[in-house]
Amino acid sequence: MKSHVRLSYSSQGLQPPVFVITSLSEPQWEAVEMQYTKSEDGQYHFWKEFDAEEGEHQYKYRLGPGEWWALDENKPTGKSACAVRSENQH
Repeated sequence: MKSHVRLSYSSQGLQPPVFVITSLSEPQWEAVEMQYTKSEDGQYHFWKEFDAEEGEHQYKYRLGPGEWWALDENKPTGKSACAVRSENQH
């Protein structure tokens, strides 16, 4: 059964675009640009929603079009078969 999953990310001073690379996307592991809102204080809040089967899913964020990567250090992390750290969504 699929459930609704919302991934979100924000960081002080971060500007669009922000991408999520995830096992949740179709096709998997393709960069997907995140949607965003801007608060009254000028802070951007990025998010993307997916429908996903129950289980563990991995994702990480790419900041801009380059090779700057980020994780939410408050979320559990794991390593892929390529030993790349990524976050787990349960």
